[in-house]
Amino acid sequence: MNGQLSIFELFDQANNDSVDWNQIFLQTDYNSYLNRGENKITSLKRRVKTLEEIRSKKGIIPNIFDIRYKDLGDDISSTNALDYYFDKLSKYIWLKLKNCKTESDFYILTEQLFNNCFNVKIKFVGNDSEESQLLNLCLKSKKDKNAKDNLYVKITISDSSNIYLNFISCLNKPIKKCIDGTIRLYRRGRHKSDCYYIRDIGKTLAEFSILYAIKKFANVNNKQITFLLLKKYFLIDQNNSDHKKYIKLLTDKFNLNIKGDKYYFLLLPSYLNDSENVKLLNSLNIEVLFTDKKITDNSIPQKYYLPLSNEYSKYILDSIFTNDFYTLNNIYKGGSSNNEDFKKDFFIIHPDILVIMFKLILDENENSKEKVKYLNNIESSYAASYETKKNIPLKIQKAMKYSLFNNFFGYVEFDELVDLEKIEEIEKEFIAFSNLFDEIKSHKDHSIRFRRLGKHKAAGLYFSGFQALCIDINYPYSLIHEYGHMLDYTNNELSDQASFLPVYTRYKQVLTTTVSKLALEDNFRQKWEGNSKYNRNYYLQNTEVFARCFEIYIRIILQVDNSLCGNCKSIVYPSDKLILKLIGDYFNNILTLKEEPLKAIQ
Repeated sequence: MNGQLSIFELFDQANNDSVDWNQIFLQTDYNSYLNRGENKITSLKRRVKTLEEIRSKKGIIPNIFDIRYKDLGDDISSTNALDYYFDKLSKYIWLKLKNCKTESDFYILTEQLFNNCFNVKIKFVGNDSEESQLLNLCLKSKKDKNAKDNLYVKITISDSSNIYLNFISCLNKPIKKCIDGTIRLYRRGRHKSDCYYIRDIGKTLAEFSILYAIKKFANVNNKQITFLLLKKYFLIDQNNSDHKKYIKLLTDKFNLNIKGDKYYFLLLPSYLNDSENVKLLNSLNIEVLFTDKKITDNSIPQKYYLPLSNEYSKYILDSIFTNDFYTLNNIYKGGSSNNEDFKKDFFIIHPDILVIMFKLILDENENSKEKVKYLNNIESSYAASYETKKNIPLKIQKAMKYSLFNNFFGYVEFDELVDLEKIEEIEKEFIAFSNLFDEIKSHKDHSIRFRRLGKHKAAGLYFSGFQALCIDINYPYSLIHEYGHMLDYTNNELSDQASFLPVYTRYKQVLTTTVSKLALEDNFRQKWEGNSKYNRNYYLQNTEVFARCFEIYIRIILQVDNSLCGNCKSIVYPSDKLILKLIGDYFNNILTLKEEPLKAIQ
């Protein structure tokens, strides 16, 4: 409302007998509301974000991520992983190609895959042409009685400044002898330009689809990818005992001033030292030291000084910090009639990096789908939980009106079965919790409701759309978990931001490893691997991980032991030193602890 008080806020501030009605109606220029144009309200129903909107915000393209990819784990080689992704996607594309009978059909498909990022031109060639004869040789089979129905085409893939591929292919039949997309180059004359470059069209479009998906995602999620690539190649885990030994050598022998106050450590050349890089690395819990010293010591593994000693490492670092890593020229190079390298096409970026990027997109896509499923489910299944009950006894209504929770929330509701004396204790505990931090402020746009949630099988619920915390009266310890959800959603979805990724990555690694060691008949493992609501996808949803990590921070790290938080002892609350260090650093960075109450706890 452009800084003006709404009518409802003015009502809230004044008693009915002292309302200045002129003030209320004169404060706004209502004439502008006679012609609303695009601002017209077409529905009064609150709209839940769609999967398309969430994906768009994260830079995830549809279509290729509607395919169900299996979790390959970390043991498979990157080359095999890439082969799996390409094969899976090319099969999906071939299903679409079966319906492409005209140039128009083909262009609709490529637009869905690339969103006009690439220009794809197609030209059908006649059955008597030289190209058709060569393709007939590639596809020749005694069993093939429908060879005359094959649709042969010339295809060019380019953008505004580069031609990436010129090749010939069959539009309605895979070229099965294809190796890495290329069968061979057929020469017509003595010059390289007199060649036909033959590729399987399904696999070629699959390659370019993955590259486009990575390029688009990287433009939106540069920080996340920066962290994962640095972690893969350069970061030193300062909590690892072996790493500490090498850090000590770097400190003593080469006089490097390493503080050791962050989870990770990184050596970088001085030319990358600027405020933006330092800010980025600190937000990812990385201590960085810039130096031009040449580290040469066989007793120190090369990884710990690699950025200063190796040209390839320098190329990767430059690409990461200039955000030039993801341009298509750096990712992909293809043979074409305009390119002198006719032997093969190849990825300049190592397959490890492509797999890291693609897996990150898959994880984010799964999180997006789980989030939409959760939001839709919570609105339909739990609607009554955030709606005020009827016929609340007057005694309870009075307690609601004068509750200390009103200092923090816009509306307070108690179930008629609550013990009001116990509620007073809960209020005091919440005030003590809020006093720990400078940032714990009032949320007057939110309600807090202590209800019976038994039929929903939930200890607590948070409704981001309806700004409501619902706590089951039998499980007051759920309050900190639900408050964690509120902290997440009311701060621009912290769980989606790059600064939380180091915590999330470690949490996922620890929990997945722990579950894999459980017996096959273990109840939790069966639930984890099953298709129920509480399976692997639920436990690894980033919003849930954030709320659990907030619980760990309050209960384990700050050692708050009151009725508002659980004991954090189940398997989904990992407590190894490394995850605790990351969680502590993360929340200490986004929340400012007050010293006095902290001393009282200790």
